[in-house]
Amino acid sequence: MSEASLRAAVGAGVVKVNCASESLHIRSQAARDFYSTHTVELEKTHPQWKATAMDAGVQGFISKRYAPRLIERLEVLGSTGRAV
Repeated sequence: MSEASLRAAVGAGVVKVNCASESLHIRSQAARDFYSTHTVELEKTHPQWKATAMDAGVQGFISKRYAPRLIERLEVLGSTGRAV
């Protein structure tokens, strides 16, 4: 959903949005991008394989894409600082 559409929905009175599908899409696309750009490091014979594949590689890459989008959505919905 575009930011403009989300703002229009909020303006029309929407107070709750289920972002599960969009969230999954963002994380899946980030994972695909990571795997396609780190093919060499993901070979099990590469010295950085474990760090790239497990420790911080995939999760860090996804977080760098996912967190800003999530924060943007919270700001548009007026939810910043209201999570309980």
